Amino acid sequence: SRIQSNVTVTNNGTVSINCNIRGNNATTSRWVQGVNSRLNIGGDLMIIDPGALEASAAGNTVNYNGANQTIKLPVSSYYNLQVSSTGGTVTIEGAPGSLTVDNDFTLTSGTVNLNTDNITVSDTTKIYGSLIDDNVAGTNNFNHVEVYAGGTINPSVSETFSISGNVTMYGGSFTSSAGNPIY
Repeated sequence: SRIQSNVTVTNNGTVSINCNIRGNNATTSRWVQGVNSRLNIGGDLMIIDPGALEASAAGNTVNYNGANQTIKLPVSSYYNLQVSSTGGTVTIEGAPGSLTVDNDFTLTSGTVNLNTDNITVSDTTKIYGSLIDDNVAGTNNFNHVEVYAGGTINPSVSETFSISGNVTMYGGSFTSSAGNPIY
């Protein structure tokens, strides 16, 4: 699917797409998530061919549910971000970048590697899969973190991993072998 230049697609419901969404122009090919909307994307979202993603409207969720995907850096932030990977490793667009989630980040399945990116989550981070951080420098900021059975968090290098709220372990593991966790 391709969004042409000077075209805005607004999702006000639930849309499920199992292929790539591509843009023609980095600023005028736009996908907008409306209030309480949901996008389930199985391919890449305007990564190969650029476009702009607006995903900060209250109550909306973008769910990356394919394999080996790249999370698009939105114009400002995601309201809710979910990763339900079917295989491989999910990374974040650009190097380095900063990903902001205004509400909840849920890693339902798969592996997310933050690589050279930073993440800030304002409410709850729920980990059922594997969250890895290979960033040599930077800071990741979380409020509440919940790790469930089978879930892992591994800040594997000298990265600051700041958690300002509660850490709740329902199984799983939080390994801080080389990072700089701040609780």
